[in-house]
Amino acid sequence: MPVHAKAAIRSVILGVPFSEALPGLCDAVEPFCKDWGATLRVAHADDGPDGRFLAITGAGDWSDALAALRAESGRAAARRLAAVARRFDPALAVDTALLSGDAPRALVTHAAEAKADLLVIGAGRQRLGAGGYDCSTAVAVIAEAQLPVMVVGPGAATRRRPGPPTVVVADDLGPAGLAALAFAGGLCERPEGATVVHVHVARPEDLLAETGADYQQRLGSLRRRCEASLGARAMTFAAALERQGGRYLAEFAVGGLTDELEKTAAAFGADLMVFGRHRHFHREEQRAGVLPYRLMLEQPCPVIVVPA
Repeated sequence: MPVHAKAAIRSVILGVPFSEALPGLCDAVEPFCKDWGATLRVAHADDGPDGRFLAITGAGDWSDALAALRAESGRAAARRLAAVARRFDPALAVDTALLSGDAPRALVTHAAEAKADLLVIGAGRQRLGAGGYDCSTAVAVIAEAQLPVMVVGPGAATRRRPGPPTVVVADDLGPAGLAALAFAGGLCERPEGATVVHVHVARPEDLLAETGADYQQRLGSLRRRCEASLGARAMTFAAALERQGGRYLAEFAVGGLTDELEKTAAAFGADLMVFGRHRHFHREEQRAGVLPYRLMLEQPCPVIVVPA
């Protein structure tokens, strides 16, 4: 089914931690606001000083002191938000929001209330022993958000190179892939001249369903079928992109999803990757690999996750 969406980014929310990741997040989000003339709201979710205060004071009548400490913490966070807002180009429309409560839920709720088109967050590297990565704030936000979420991993190059961007669109040949392609169709209207690398990564076991006497014959059969599917899905999108001076490329790979996408992004010097999220995605299924956390952590560029 051909796809081309007239999407627009008019409102962006940057969910900031006050950490060493902050400069990279600012670098990553500014080009989108400049390309689209979007308003930018810098938001921080502050769960308050309650735990820290209790640890210091122990038992006792502490309600008045706690209220004062909470107010002091809020004022300090607001000052830091204002300092972040001043980092951006004065030509951009930037405001701030200090949220309270659980960070993932507060950011998702705020984005919905603000009718934002894109939510930008960072992803930290937290290991669960030797078994993998923790379900961080980024995963929790993606699981609940009903809008595209741009995740900036710790290894992502956040300062976009001069000139039109290169965007990798990961397509599973299902509804999630269509959602990613539709979003990229609108995203690449500004700036003109973008290069889009439309890629499908097949699993090694998919070769078993193909006809052929040996591996190369089966691989060739699978490649032809997948490339035909990619071309049919992107027909209108590719034509519109080329009219704007852009370039469309279809790529096919067999192997592990995260590793093959990382290779593709590195080979083409991608500035951004777009990936669709299945509707049934939630935190428990994430651990089983529905959306590998490594995909966000180890890509050489920011990743936008689009709900199907």
